[in-house]
Amino acid sequence: MVFVGISFAYCLGLPFTNFRWIGLVCALIPCLCSFLMIFCKESPVYLLSKGKFNEAVEALQFFRGKYSDTSGELESIRNSLEESFSRKAKLSDLKRSYNLKPFLMALGLMIPYNVKPTL
Repeated sequence: MVFVGISFAYCLGLPFTNFRWIGLVCALIPCLCSFLMIFCKESPVYLLSKGKFNEAVEALQFFRGKYSDTSGELESIRNSLEESFSRKAKLSDLKRSYNLKPFLMALGLMIPYNVKPTL
């Protein structure tokens, strides 16, 4: 997603030579997305984590369809939430291979964006 944003800014820079206009246009997109997020429904996982069971049922029926059977999925979400709340994460968990590999991959992808060569 970062690459798409950088590419968009470069392509936008071709017709505009004023950096203020480029910054304004690039700032309008996140502002529009932030405004539209107000109208999005909250996720059933979030609602269940806050103890709002009835609202979670309504949200899941909205996403899956009005006449879909959501009881099994709600129970699965509830069980996974209880399991995640009961287990505490430790810094030593990062040393395990199933956590270390994705962490190193994300770190390897972030470094080129943040390290800029100096001439």
